[in-house]
Amino acid sequence: MVFMKITALISCLFLSFSMTGAAEVYVLPAVAAGVEGDHGSLWETEVRILSVDPLAEIEIRRLWVCTPEGGFLDDPETGPRWMIWGLERGLQMTGEELLGVESDLELGAVALEITGGEVLVNSYVADVSVGETVPEVGQAIYGLGQLIPAQTEALSGPSHLPWMGACADFPDVYSGSAPPCRSPYRNNIGLANPSPEPMVFTVRVLPMGHLIEMGLYEPQPEEFEIVVPPYGWKQTSWMPSWGYWEGWGVHAHYAVWTIVNLIPEDERPYYAYVSVVFSPEDPEVTPFSDPSYIPAQPGYIPPRREVEN
Repeated sequence: MVFMKITALISCLFLSFSMTGAAEVYVLPAVAAGVEGDHGSLWETEVRILSVDPLAEIEIRRLWVCTPEGGFLDDPETGPRWMIWGLERGLQMTGEELLGVESDLELGAVALEITGGEVLVNSYVADVSVGETVPEVGQAIYGLGQLIPAQTEALSGPSHLPWMGACADFPDVYSGSAPPCRSPYRNNIGLANPSPEPMVFTVRVLPMGHLIEMGLYEPQPEEFEIVVPPYGWKQTSWMPSWGYWEGWGVHAHYAVWTIVNLIPEDERPYYAYVSVVFSPEDPEVTPFSDPSYIPAQPGYIPPRREVEN
């Protein structure tokens, strides 16, 4: 009986240690460190990691870095590490610290392996040209930006980007011809490939509009490919090359907004998002870039023609 109680106690202690010591991977899919952009913007990143349990000892290890040219896996023994313990309940880091102070990396995705307890992990990517950085308060940054929560689950198979900006112009009522696409939004599709082989994605636009849904007009969906190198990170600017103008001067809904499917070549894990940047072209407004971060969602959204066939 005593032996059984001792065995049960040991089992409970082991289970408790396993639960608190289990490693969890958190991926920050977009990290910028002093990146210049449109309209004189300057993009920086601030990462905040908070321990849910104030008494926990949290260990953080950088797992991998995906970059535009192809990144790397960190050495488990020598890779960067950080701790949260004692009087410190949280950790604040810059994009430069995450990507490597001694490196010349400015853009990418970063994976962190965290043990010791439950944490909250978020990053903030902001244009500090209209704000500031304050080193004396822990590298805080201020500006126009977007909150990017860390992702704990990778995508696999087809996914979709549920909110995209598209054309704001209407076609000529008489000729049905489409004017050049003009929009207050810019779409930047981001992809991270944390594997040692290149990964090819087919980007397929979902055509929408009254005649399409009535089955009277069936355009071939616009699509193109994005190739992401091994341990690669790629952000591709995209706007519709055409607006599914429906004839008779009827304007497709697609021209105002759309959904885009991402179809990888295989079932390897990946991370994807779109940064939809509000940047109006108004002569009475000082040019600026105000982004919204929209993570990709699992699943393929079929066009009508595929459902009917």
